[in-house]
Order: sequence, then C-alpha cells, then structure tokens
Amino acid sequence: MSVPTAFDPTQGPAWFRDLCAGYLAHLHRKGRRPKTLLGYAVDLRACGRWLQTQPITEAHQLTGGDVERWQDFRAGQVAPVTQQPAAAAVRGVLRWAATQEPPLCPPTLWLRVITPHVPAALPRPIPRPDLERVLASFARETTDLLRLRTKALFLVILSSGARYSEATSLGRGQFEGRTATVTGKGGGSKLLVISKAAERAVDDYLAVRTDSCQALFVNHMQGWPTTRLGHRGVQESWDALCVELKIRRFVSHQIRHTCATQLLRQNVNPLTIAKHMDHHSLATIQTYAEVGLDERHLMLEVLDLRTGQRPAQLSDEDLARAEASAFAAYEALRIESLHRAVRELLEVSA
Repeated sequence: MSVPTAFDPTQGPAWFRDLCAGYLAHLHRKGRRPKTLLGYAVDLRACGRWLQTQPITEAHQLTGGDVERWQDFRAGQVAPVTQQPAAAAVRGVLRWAATQEPPLCPPTLWLRVITPHVPAALPRPIPRPDLERVLASFARETTDLLRLRTKALFLVILSSGARYSEATSLGRGQFEGRTATVTGKGGGSKLLVISKAAERAVDDYLAVRTDSCQALFVNHMQGWPTTRLGHRGVQESWDALCVELKIRRFVSHQIRHTCATQLLRQNVNPLTIAKHMDHHSLATIQTYAEVGLDERHLMLEVLDLRTGQRPAQLSDEDLARAEASAFAAYEALRIESLHRAVRELLEVSA
C-alpha cells in the first residue's frame, strides 16, 4: 500500500501540500485503506485550490474565519452529503498539524470545522416481492457459469451483510467453517459469516470454474484474462438479473440493507445484528433495517391488547410475534440509550 501522490503545484500552496502529505503519511501508518486515503486526498485537493486564491502564505496565518469562508464556499458547490467527508478531511489535517512538535497551525483551529447536518437515510432493502422472485430463481437447477456466480455472490452478501468490496476481496478456500476474515471499512479486520445456502452456492460455482485465478469471484469475459470481479461487473450481474426477472433495479448495498431487515423481521437481537453487520452503533441499524407495515400493524394490535381490546382475528402466533417485535425494538432503544450515556460520561471525564 502506498500513500497517494495527491498534490501538485496547481493543487494549493506549498505549505498546505506539505501538511496534507504529512497527514496522509500519518493515516498510511495507521493502516487506513488506499480508497480512504484517495478519498481524503480528493477533498484536500479541493480545499488546496481554494487556498490558492487566498492571501495566506503559511499555516500559522490560518484563522477560524478562513475555515468558515472555505466551508461557505464549498457549500455553494456541493450537497451536504459531499461536504461531510470534506469537513472530516480538513478537520483531520488541521488536528494532525496541531499535534506536531512544534505545532504547525493554531492548536484549536480544527474545532472550527463544522460537520454539515445530513438527514438520516432511510433503509433501502430490496422489496419483499422482488426478493422472493430472486430467491425463487436461484432455486432452479442450472450449470450456467454466470448464473452460478450471481447466485453465490448474492447469497454471500445477503447472509453475511458484507459490503460488495469485502465480498469481492475473498479468495478461493478462504472460508473455513463458513467464516472468513477480510479487511473491512477503515482498514480493520472483519469476520464474515455466511449461511449454509451461501456455502453450497459458492461450492457449486467453484465446481464449474476451469480457470486458475485465486479470487473467489472473477469476471468471465470471453477473450479477456480472468481477473477479480470489480464493481462494474458486480452491478452488471444485478442488472441482468433484474431485466430477466422484470423487477426493480437494485445495487449491492441494498442487499446489505436486506440482510439487516430480514434479521430484524426474524426478531434477532439488535445487538447481534449490529455485530453481524459490523456496525459500531445500534443507531446505524435504523438506516439499514426497515420495519415493514405488517410488523407495525402487529405492534398496534399489541397496543390494543394492552388496553383491553384484543381483536378476534389476532391469533396466539401473531400475538407472540408482535410481542417479540415490540421487545426487540425496546431492547434496541434501551441499549442505544445506555451506549449514549456511556459516551457522554466518557466525554465529560475527558
């Protein structure tokens, strides 16, 4: 892994390029992934171009007003969701600079960088009817290589909750006992756990492959070398499946959302779901897992029951399922409140 060559003479004043090069080297030593470094480099280049238009000749001349003017300028160019990583990159480089010996910029300057508010994203699982059609199509026997690859990749992501980049980074024979360790988001290790159905699908796919590539998922383009499957090849597989089944187009991350949603519908403990999805907070589940109208109606039936009005059509099985859903939701809120209290206590202690 190498540090991106992100800055040239047209991408900001020399003092800022030096700061950014030092900061990226710092992230590299911390083991951040190349894609993370590249993303930070792109955002820092944009800030460098703005600094070139300002009468600032060294880092110590930077003020909080300069930081605010840069953020106002950036806000006029891109949406808040794009401003967020840019703010994180600039805050990071200023914070790193302030910790050097001697400090390379004012020590509290990084606190002036404001993270724009972005409304919480709604879960986007594959609609249930479409998911049922996909799974029904996979149940049909086939020896078609592309179909077997599509099935194996879909079930690996669906059962493990993996990001597509994590799934496509897998190698042959990497799964042991239906588990495999991959490099997750941010460069840390992540344990993927797949279902028995996904394991069988992977075995079926590998059984018909004749290439020697060690990647688990590869391209199969006639006349081209066999290489690891990339983002474009993955999406082309989903697009072909959607056209064939006449369902709405979906992307890889929606399969990840579908994993969380299906687990929540099965009343799996939210803490277990968060661990499986590699979430650092239970609150993230709210943006991944969708509670369907059926579950919400059942919870309202429980409310009627608690007020002494049990509908005749509510069976004991429905009641048990509704109570379990209500308890799971309560547990998620209770544990998240506890985590929030601990975080606040730690912040006060610090």
